[in-house]
Amino acid sequence: MDTYSLPSTALTNTREPQGVGIRLVATIIDFIVIVIGTFIFSMFFGTARGSSFSVQGLSGLVLFFLILGYYVIMEWKYGATVGKLAVGLRVVMLDGSRETIAAAIIRTIMRIIDSLFLYLVAVIAVSASVKKQRLGDMVAGTIVIKK
Repeated sequence: MDTYSLPSTALTNTREPQGVGIRLVATIIDFIVIVIGTFIFSMFFGTARGSSFSVQGLSGLVLFFLILGYYVIMEWKYGATVGKLAVGLRVVMLDGSRETIAAAIIRTIMRIIDSLFLYLVAVIAVSASVKKQRLGDMVAGTIVIKK
């Protein structure tokens, strides 16, 4: 198995990049967080009835940017989304330093491509990459490691 060793000056000494399985669990947790947040948002700015809810027009656009903001702010400020925190993962730069705001933005924008076909693009990229990076990681210069 290939591992990627971070430099000794990094936040962590030697951490192995994490693969598809644990990252999938984190993604499912994030999906649940976003669905709950979307439901609450739709109660105030959309339509929510029972288990059905929708947001349209300007409210939908605002919600879209709030969801993108969730990923950017959580990863930049805390090094992980709620899902990653729950499973003990962290996003770091390739040199082991904290993820920058620019890297968090790039990862989030690239998530749109990575999530195509139910995240199949990300699964293929992580599986094929020596550093277990999805496309967003490759472009942003980041990896996902165990905390």
